[in-house]
Amino acid sequence: MAAEDPMAEFLARERAALGDAAALFQSTDGEQPTPPIPSNAGSFSPSTAAAFSPANGSAVSEAFSPPASMAFSPPPPPPRATEFEQEWQAKHRESIAARDQAAETKHGEMVAEARQAIDRFYEEYNDKKDKAVEANRASQAVEAQAADRGALWERTVRQIDLATKGASAGSATPPPAAAGARDTTRMRDLLQDLRRDADAPGNKPKSKQQAAA
Repeated sequence: MAAEDPMAEFLARERAALGDAAALFQSTDGEQPTPPIPSNAGSFSPSTAAAFSPANGSAVSEAFSPPASMAFSPPPPPPRATEFEQEWQAKHRESIAARDQAAETKHGEMVAEARQAIDRFYEEYNDKKDKAVEANRASQAVEAQAADRGALWERTVRQIDLATKGASAGSATPPPAAAGARDTTRMRDLLQDLRRDADAPGNKPKSKQQAAA
């Protein structure tokens, strides 16, 4: 028994399934036939052919060109300020300039006042210093004249008071003795007693003969 051709079996099954339509696919050389072109298919009209001609290449390129928003374009110019904004900016600049000028003027006035205050302070200080020096000189002259008057012990006590006056700053009590110094309080008290004692030596007024001697 001869082996059956698989291709022949496949074609037989296809023809059985297609029926009358299988005649459209038959060919003399065993290949699949090309379906016939209908008679009413006609041909391309001139307008149809012109649509695919190179003359309309610009239309095709425009159809596939990117939108204008995607193409490179220079940045737009900045928006121009309105008349109101320009007026406000001008006034703002004038206000800043006036404020800066006022601050500079105020600073100059403060510096001038400070210099005048310093000059006035030194003038008053020097004036007070000169007056204090003159007062001290006058006081020393008066005290020197007073020291030569009176009895011996009175002059001695006055000299001690003048020596301790600066340290005591006008205090009625003598200043405390410095460390390591001798306490002269008892000596001063003794001199005060001798000054008050009319019979103490040196308290009696000298006669003219004794003064001349």
